[in-house]
Amino acid sequence: MTEITQYVSNKVEDLQKNQGLALPKGYSVGNALQTAWLEITDDSHGQPLSQICSPQSISKALTNMVIQGLSSAKNQCYFIPYGQQLTMQRSYFGTTSVVKRLSNVKDIKAQVVFKGDGFEIGSDEEFNEVVTKFEPKFENRDNEIVGAFAVVIKNDGTKDYTIMTKKEIETSWGQARSKRSGARANFKQEMAKRTVLNFILIQLMIMKCYFNQLMILLLMNMKMMTQKMLLQRKHLVT
Repeated sequence: MTEITQYVSNKVEDLQKNQGLALPKGYSVGNALQTAWLEITDDSHGQPLSQICSPQSISKALTNMVIQGLSSAKNQCYFIPYGQQLTMQRSYFGTTSVVKRLSNVKDIKAQVVFKGDGFEIGSDEEFNEVVTKFEPKFENRDNEIVGAFAVVIKNDGTKDYTIMTKKEIETSWGQARSKRSGARANFKQEMAKRTVLNFILIQLMIMKCYFNQLMILLLMNMKMMTQKMLLQRKHLVT
């Protein structure tokens, strides 16, 4: 290992031991770092990222990759330089992988809607948006993208949809650090899918955090009630 990858490996090991970091089953930190380092030092297309970006930003990008359990070898992430700062961004495959690790998620799918495709939305009994019709056509794939949607299939069979228009997707892109990302220009379909998946991932993580906080509050209330009951019994006995 290089000095940077060894530092990241040690940092991740410390997070696992002392902070409870859990990585996906079968995930190899060493293999992921080795593959990523080969990509960062690759000079076949010009000056390598390792010579453009600062060591600190490279270390941060690699740590971000490993903490999320991603691998550039599986096209789950890619490294993008912003001046001397290297950043790691999840791909469509990476975001899909992260979502599928959530305990209540069975599967997740994302689709791009092109101009001319048959697409309709509606609402369920609880007034949640759902896709009621999606009929893609091969001849439309060269048309402009008019939107994208993702559906999360949960273990109980229920489905959660996230639907975004082209304007909403582009607004999300406009909030990023680089409004002229080469990835967005060259892989618009994947980037549109990744954007809608990231949106639904944020919603799922917020719900998970809310549930965890709710459980903590419930446990605290139960503990307080138990202590109150014990005090009342003590007074009754005395």
